[in-house]
Amino acid sequence: EGRYQDHLINRLDEEFTVCGILRYRSENGNLSLIKRISRHKNPLNLIKHILVRLKLRKYENAARPVIRRLFRTRRKPVDRPGEVPYIYCDDVNKPEVVKFIEKLQPDLICVNGTNLLRQPLLAMIDNIKYGIINLHTGLSPYSRGGNCNLFMLLEHKPEFVGITVHHIDKGIDSGDIIISTRPVFSNDDNYEIIDAKCFHIGNEAMVQACSQLFSRQSLRVRQWQQGKLFLKRTGYVYQPAQRLEANRLIENGLLRDYLRNKANADQGVKTIGDFKYPDDKTK
Repeated sequence: EGRYQDHLINRLDEEFTVCGILRYRSENGNLSLIKRISRHKNPLNLIKHILVRLKLRKYENAARPVIRRLFRTRRKPVDRPGEVPYIYCDDVNKPEVVKFIEKLQPDLICVNGTNLLRQPLLAMIDNIKYGIINLHTGLSPYSRGGNCNLFMLLEHKPEFVGITVHHIDKGIDSGDIIISTRPVFSNDDNYEIIDAKCFHIGNEAMVQACSQLFSRQSLRVRQWQQGKLFLKRTGYVYQPAQRLEANRLIENGLLRDYLRNKANADQGVKTIGDFKYPDDKTK
């Protein structure tokens, strides 16, 4: 649940018939400010966290005009009582979610920003006409898991920043690819802007993927390598300080150097599909 997901719901609602909405709220997202603070048992860690958040404001403020331009506020489908059924959950695999989907009988399920789908939800794929597709904010198969674009920047690999719309299977962001693409970088970008750009092109790519599926013109490309898995069990744990570090790397020339050497850096990086913005309005 968030601004970018609201935008995706609205885009899908503009182009297709949305028959139901499942809003995912993680347990951490439901914590009060006091409970979040109480998780920092070491006072020094709490001070460091507060300082990071304060330093991040500079980059967040710089990104706000871009975010407002890309994600203009629209009325949400959930604001129309009686028209679009919706539920909230903290785990998409709960029985009530399965019952909700079974009752709706959708032709296609679009996913973005939830916990991992497991049984019996995965067992439903064969009974859904066009299956379940996911908007992954990472360039598969090169990166899978969480916060992929952030970690790729931290590893000095902006060429692997992007998005992927793919079919969901039993793996983690490993299903057949419909569309993958990368944002257009600018020397003025910071991490917050890059993140917004990725969600924006991702939302548009999701709409395009749905259209292709419904017209039976979509690609279905098997992922050609395993790539890197960014998860806690592989040693990658998100911390706000990492966003600060990514912004500092960009300030110190990470994007500037990449854009100067783009032709060489992009060698061997493959994307799928011919993604374009509607009417080429936004670049």
